[in-house]
Amino acid sequence: MGSLDSLAKLNINNDYECESGFLNCEVHEFSDKNTKPVEVEAYGQYIGFQWNSERTAYTIKGRQYITYHYLEFTEEELLKKYNLARTKSYYPKKEFYSPVYDKKELHDDFPDYRNTLYWKPDVVTDKNGKAEIEFYCSSISSHYWGIIEGIDGNGLLGRDEFKFYVRK
Repeated sequence: MGSLDSLAKLNINNDYECESGFLNCEVHEFSDKNTKPVEVEAYGQYIGFQWNSERTAYTIKGRQYITYHYLEFTEEELLKKYNLARTKSYYPKKEFYSPVYDKKELHDDFPDYRNTLYWKPDVVTDKNGKAEIEFYCSSISSHYWGIIEGIDGNGLLGRDEFKFYVRK
């Protein structure tokens, strides 16, 4: 998940190292001297920590030392935490039906009612970023939207739209 994983380590993680070097020490819970723990560092940890009823004294059963590791989150947990959704990305190659026309005039009894008139995922532009394309139109006289999408050599997406009219 890339940066979401890194953000989770900073924002979701409430663990802290107290001024005495212990992990999540309740004695220093609200101290300004607390810092974020560091991955794979060793920290002391109290076992069986318990305050008395007035929170003026405490007891512990022991201490242990652990190697600290950040919490692991699934992709689903990270997406939910940051109110995100995964969507399908740009697919550069699709296939559409395109009738085969030869150069001579065709007298076909079946009209061409396609709404996707032309699809060619591998058009290469010249050094000025220009390319010339030719395609046959639908048999429906109407306004059409042309949409051009592409990816440059650096993986950046480009898109433009234009409107044209077909008269038969």
